Amino acid sequence: MPAYQHERFVEEAIKSVWNQTYRSLELLVCDDGSSDSTYEIARELSRNSPIPMTIFRNPVNLGICATLNSLLARSSGEWIALLASDDFYAESFIARNVEAVKQEDSKLICVHSAAHRVNEHGALIEAESALTKPPMLGDAFWQIAEGRGRIVSPTFFTSRVVYERVGGFDETLRAEDFDLHLRTARVAPYHYIDEKHLSKREGVPGLGSATSVWLDDVFVALSKHIDLDEDRLNAAIDNRYPSLARRCGVLGESEPIRRLAAEYRKRTGRTAFPIWLAFATGYCIRLARSMIGPGTASRLIKRLKR
Repeated sequence: MPAYQHERFVEEAIKSVWNQTYRSLELLVCDDGSSDSTYEIARELSRNSPIPMTIFRNPVNLGICATLNSLLARSSGEWIALLASDDFYAESFIARNVEAVKQEDSKLICVHSAAHRVNEHGALIEAESALTKPPMLGDAFWQIAEGRGRIVSPTFFTSRVVYERVGGFDETLRAEDFDLHLRTARVAPYHYIDEKHLSKREGVPGLGSATSVWLDDVFVALSKHIDLDEDRLNAAIDNRYPSLARRCGVLGESEPIRRLAAEYRKRTGRTAFPIWLAFATGYCIRLARSMIGPGTASRLIKRLKR
């Protein structure tokens, strides 16, 4: 569990691991230089932990990838789950994933699942979108690279063998999950559990909420795989620009959209109109959510489909 500035949430995250029905596990928590009381809360909890628990901290903020690599190096289990310090498990999360990997009978497998979306108070904020992409399955590399599938990153569950095959996390990047998914998909198939055993908290400041922080890393991560099919990968990179622009609109981020538009013009030699159109589409979604509430449109579409 990498932890940073989550004094409001870290106790719930830790106790959700304690409450797992699968009991043969250990918990490692690394505080990445928080200035709040995240570390102190975790350290105090560790004194009464019902499972083996290790708590340590980085002397300064090293970033998510360095923190995750430290956790991997200190862990001892065959199977590894990574829980953010503001998310929390249902008590069945580990048991259900272990059951899935036993059925596959291979350590070269990556498992992921559906998840609840909750706000900062832990209340459900939206059902799964009616327009969502299909889950990553099987040989998932091109699904990931071309943005044709979905994965809720905190549900990712795989073996130590897979992490060793890909060399852990790239500490030069901040888009840790996207880069990891691309690299693991080249060495192991993806398996999906269509059940919700984790709650992912949204609306809390962090890496995933700021496109400008990891924007460039998306393209760096994709470029690592140019050896597979250069033309197809370049097309995948080109298609990422509108999807990222739409995200900027949904989040109301103006700074990265200007960079995206300029880089798109430079890379393609074409007008940036598709980028601004995607941004406008995303911003309309943002306005709709603010007026009618998140999830309302998705629920309406589901009813119309019945």
